[in-house]
Amino acid sequence: MKVQVISKWHNEIELAAFFLNYYSWVDKITIYLDEHTNDGSDDIIRSFPNTEIAWGKSDGKLNDYECAEGLNKLAYESKADWVICVDADEFIFPVNFADPRETLLNADGNLIYAHMWNMYEHITDEPLNLNNYTILQRRHGDPYRIPECVKPCILKPSLQIHWGVGCHAFHPNPRWIPSSVRFDGAHWQSVDLELACKRRIKGVKERLSQTNIDNLWASHNFNVTREEIVALMEAHKNDPQLF
Repeated sequence: MKVQVISKWHNEIELAAFFLNYYSWVDKITIYLDEHTNDGSDDIIRSFPNTEIAWGKSDGKLNDYECAEGLNKLAYESKADWVICVDADEFIFPVNFADPRETLLNADGNLIYAHMWNMYEHITDEPLNLNNYTILQRRHGDPYRIPECVKPCILKPSLQIHWGVGCHAFHPNPRWIPSSVRFDGAHWQSVDLELACKRRIKGVKERLSQTNIDNLWASHNFNVTREEIVALMEAHKNDPQLF
């Protein structure tokens, strides 16, 4: 059985090694990398043995429609038995931390949903460290998972899925056979203050396309301030342990 991870990135150097280390159990990681990436994350990708870069063209601004189409193409063309499509800040795992390869080997259906929790830096957490196992560094977060955090992100290529923007939903497909298997997931958008500020303030404002703005894609990021991120993280510093 072969498993492939696909992910779209633009200047994700702070998360790159955490992500690539975490998904080192898969056979191939394909990063759909915006051609205007200039932070050196491409060098980190190349330093891992099971990775490849699929360069995505753009005019220098993030267009989520084009990104979704690029990921759809990668999923269509995959030769793997299972494809996992996740963002750079998404770390998924089988319920109760079962072995992921064994879980997929025995999974029914052709589409598995991952239920994401929003994770936060707990009052007892140490700073992020590449020498420590990624997922166990942030185990506290909001126990409530909104519908947008349930993603159809694990599939067999034969499904020929067609995701919409953000890959949170897919177009109607008569081949769809939902699996009884479920994965959990840790969403790392707010697990470190400086990382969150870079990705949600400077990074978003500098690289959002007019198409994204006109369609209100990622609208929750347009005007967020450092003070608001600080307040959000402060409100969640005593969240329960989720796994």
